[in-house]
Amino acid sequence: MVTKKQVVEKIKNLLEQGTALSGKHDAYVETYVEKGNEKLGILLSEVMAYAVEVLAMPNLEHVIKKMRRTLSREYKIKTQNNSPDLNIIVRYVIRKNRKTAHVYARVLQVAIDAGVNPVDLPAFIKANEGIERIRQSTVNPDIVKAKEDKQQYLNDNAIMFARFYFEDRAKKPLATFIIPKEHESAMRDLTRFGSFQYTISHIVDGEYKVVGALPMYEQLDDQLMIQSFNYLHAQGLYRDEEKASMAVAKQQVIEWRQRLAKRDALREKERNEREQAAELKKLANQEAANDAGSDIDKAA
Repeated sequence: MVTKKQVVEKIKNLLEQGTALSGKHDAYVETYVEKGNEKLGILLSEVMAYAVEVLAMPNLEHVIKKMRRTLSREYKIKTQNNSPDLNIIVRYVIRKNRKTAHVYARVLQVAIDAGVNPVDLPAFIKANEGIERIRQSTVNPDIVKAKEDKQQYLNDNAIMFARFYFEDRAKKPLATFIIPKEHESAMRDLTRFGSFQYTISHIVDGEYKVVGALPMYEQLDDQLMIQSFNYLHAQGLYRDEEKASMAVAKQQVIEWRQRLAKRDALREKERNEREQAAELKKLANQEAANDAGSDIDKAA
């Protein structure tokens, strides 16, 4: 049996261990994180000085072209034609990580716009609470929202295309089989949330042995539909029946979008009518209140 004294001693030891670990963490932050950030700031000040020198070249366009060609031919790194010159310069230096180069270019652009000298960049980064905070300050929320909306629109199209495609393909299936009655209820429970039933099969010598099914929640169903859409459009070669089902799916997506547009237009019309009715009611109440006030004044 554990005594009270032993419990007190154990608690004391645990607290001491926590204090020791806290000291180790502080030492780690000071040695690696803080010093690492400091060294990164110094490195970026050198990159900034290099970028400023390149940007000041009278034949800048020729220099950027040479950088693009070197990145493409020697390092297999592709750059977009509409990328800012600063981004190309930073990418020329930061060759192993596109995302890192993009972040650094944003930070350097902010510093250049603020009139910061390269030698003062480490202090500028520290004063603005780090590289990530500076990067976040350059993000336009409207642009981010527009990109998210566009991606959601494309995802929805992909999901519906895959669903319509497989529904059409199901009219002439590759194979059919019947689940024994004692397993029917379990299979229905697993797939009641999704469009299709996704079975788990073990393949032996061309024979598909169904051993279960995935619990089909909406999010997983959508992900599988998007993956199926991507796979369908990456094949390149299609059988005639596949082409026919893809044509059906495309037309049904168009019709689905048209139905959504009509629904949204109707909802917008109803919303406007409700707002107009509310505004008319408000005006009528205001006029009634004014008339009542006028009658009181006359009586007085």
